[in-house]
Amino acid sequence: MSTPLCIAAGPMAFCLVQAVEQGQASTYNVLLRAIRYALKNGPQHFVHMPQLYSSRRLDFNEAVLL
Repeated sequence: MSTPLCIAAGPMAFCLVQAVEQGQASTYNVLLRAIRYALKNGPQHFVHMPQLYSSRRLDFNEAVLL
């Protein structure tokens, strides 16, 4: 098991970090789907719904730049 890049405290942050570390952040669409899947199908079955807000129009097929 690899050493995590950071420690995430909440379920949304944890799933975001997990998706990025597993290479599931190629596009915003893929990233959101990975986070939703992890929240819903993880050991605690969270009911959070990840959302993105932006000051500009988002193309969900656009690459995620971290």
